[in-house]
Amino acid sequence: PAVLSLSSRDAARWSYRALADESRRLGAGLAGIGVERGESIAIVAPNCPEWIVAALAILDAGATAVLLDAQARGDDLAHYIHDSGARRVFTVREHAERLHALALGTQPRALLLDAEDGDERSWRRLLSTELRDLPRVEPGDRAALFYTAGTTGPPKGVPLTHANCAANLGALLEARVVEADDRVLLPLP
Repeated sequence: PAVLSLSSRDAARWSYRALADESRRLGAGLAGIGVERGESIAIVAPNCPEWIVAALAILDAGATAVLLDAQARGDDLAHYIHDSGARRVFTVREHAERLHALALGTQPRALLLDAEDGDERSWRRLLSTELRDLPRVEPGDRAALFYTAGTTGPPKGVPLTHANCAANLGALLEARVVEADDRVLLPLP
């Protein structure tokens, strides 16, 4: 298993194959609706397997993952969306309502990670049935955008390139901090 998601009712298991398949299909679907290389796509959602699929799909599509705190609200959330230029947001119904209430010039398109079957905003509607060539990313291309609390003004976006991410992973592997059979526990939102 790649992901084990525990809830009060059950445990959902995602294999590495299923995780890779869903993220590739979603990445192809994002490219199919016109997502461009380098485009910012936000994620405002609690921890769930679909969050991981969305993040990997954004990278597969050559876009930039704008990873936002699921508890962000009001002016801070509006600032993140506006500053990043995100026109699409992976989120859940509760947060979509919060996003809709923001005073933004243009509302980003909400792609719901918790949508019921048949909901036109469901992320699953974007899953491509055909594989397509996805943009080739370069080490210097932006992979992610994080926001830090600013002491002298509004929070500032901090970009990480694909090379930054690979260097961090390489350092963890070289220091033997991470092994193939390790598990990571994500208890926070």
